[in-house]
Amino acid sequence: MPVTKCEPETTRKASRKSAKTQETALSALLAQTEEVSVPLASLIKSPLNVRTVPYSVESVSELAGSIKGVGLLQNLVVHTLPGDRYGVAAGGRRLAALNMLAERNILPADWPVRVKVIPQELATAASMTENGHRRDMHPAEQIAGFRALAQEGKTPAQTGDLLGYSPRHVQRMLKLADLAPVILDALAEDRITTEHCQALALESDTARQVQVFEAACQSGWGGKPDVRVIRNLITESEVAVKTTLNSALWGLMPSRQTNCAPICSAMTGTVMSTAWRSMPPCWKNSRLLQSSFGKPKAGNGAPGAWSLSVSAVRMPEHTAVCRSRKRC
Repeated sequence: MPVTKCEPETTRKASRKSAKTQETALSALLAQTEEVSVPLASLIKSPLNVRTVPYSVESVSELAGSIKGVGLLQNLVVHTLPGDRYGVAAGGRRLAALNMLAERNILPADWPVRVKVIPQELATAASMTENGHRRDMHPAEQIAGFRALAQEGKTPAQTGDLLGYSPRHVQRMLKLADLAPVILDALAEDRITTEHCQALALESDTARQVQVFEAACQSGWGGKPDVRVIRNLITESEVAVKTTLNSALWGLMPSRQTNCAPICSAMTGTVMSTAWRSMPPCWKNSRLLQSSFGKPKAGNGAPGAWSLSVSAVRMPEHTAVCRSRKRC
């Protein structure tokens, strides 16, 4: 087997082994950890809990009624926080139900809650493992959770093995992690789907993402954007920018035996940089052209800081010889 194929497979096996080891260690830790009781008032939702989508009032109210009737049947998984507080990594809905009972004066603020305390570095994994095994994780929660695990240094293969997802699915969701916050909020509120997000991810600029999203919402039926409209808006904007830039540069680029100083003097900033990068090597290597663009300013290696030093110069010919020798 070629070496190029052996290395990825070895890495993949190591990733799976590492993730499986962590999952086993977490399960063993939870099994060995004794339950303790802490006051309800000292519990807050952990910032490491991947459950970001708000619970429905109906589901929390139903669970609160169950706890009122038979008590808390399952402990919460927490980690310590400053100020004698505990962050709930697994059991956020149960915490919400307990708080609802406390707000209704059914439970006192110091009501003892059964918990298991784990190290903070395992909080995200515990949260995602619990929610992932139930297969009810919202796509927005998957994005937040996968990103948190990636920031901890886990690969898509490790994350997938830990939570029961394919590495490709993890990679797809991680590509959506850089979307504008307003778009991720819309996903969490079920106003859009992951298909909308994947279309918006074609645009890397977050400000432009928001512009396209808002425009698609305005044109959509009932304020819901259409995926095809999003793709068209992004594609058309890219084509328009490229066409405008090409027209500005190549449409005005001087031909042979033409004075280029007036045109070059009008090219400043970004346009000048783009013009230089777009020129064929035979033009860049021409002494006449170099004398026209002048020398770069100190501290800058390439275009963007070029200054005109000659008032008039003739462009060199982009010859067939250059192309035949693959210089351009």
